Amino acid sequence: MARAATPSRVCSACIAQVAASVSPRFAAAMTDRFDELHQITAAVAAQAGRLHVDTHHHRRAADPDIFASDRVHANAAGHAIAAAAIVRRLAAHPSLDAGTGNPGLRDAPAG
Repeated sequence: MARAATPSRVCSACIAQVAASVSPRFAAAMTDRFDELHQITAAVAAQAGRLHVDTHHHRRAADPDIFASDRVHANAAGHAIAAAAIVRRLAAHPSLDAGTGNPGLRDAPAG
């Protein structure tokens, strides 16, 4: 029997401060684009009644040691930082339904 998909409760942008890891020629444009992505993601999450996890402004977001060799995508350390931020945000949310083992939000809008 197929199980119905559960709608997402978290909307999150990845750690994206790639300006420190790309050519200076592209750094300003990349910073502007990722700032815009962050703002859009936060607005969409708010409109949908979902949580937004801000990893874009994490203190290590510009650290080149958290990026893969392509200098754009996160490596294992970058993914660990993002995952920890998501867990902290979920754990701090007052309507998290931790008592039932359901990772959803009790009062989240349907769909």
